[in-house]
Amino acid sequence: MNAAARGVSSILAALDGPEHAAPVFAAAARMARGLGARLYLVRVLIMPPEIPPAADVPPDTLERSLADEARAQLQALMDGEPGIRFGPPIVLPDRDVLVVHTPPRSHPAG
Repeated sequence: MNAAARGVSSILAALDGPEHAAPVFAAAARMARGLGARLYLVRVLIMPPEIPPAADVPPDTLERSLADEARAQLQALMDGEPGIRFGPPIVLPDRDVLVVHTPPRSHPAG
């Protein structure tokens, strides 16, 4: 059964931490391959703590360099998985990301 038949045509995988990126990518690639879905890889850029905020001011190229490096890393992962349909790699600075966390629902004791 293909992805459209199952209702899944795209998968978005966030690869933001080096300790979790490999297993998350492997799982997302397996799912995309199995479902025939397009896989989008996203990385959120977080300025390294050793870079003071004052160092990242326009027209500084630090953010652009980090984004180019992240895109190249995502592209290398994509190149290593032929047979999977990938969307373009997505790289966003952390200031452009809104994280919404919904706490788990508690069930009343019955």
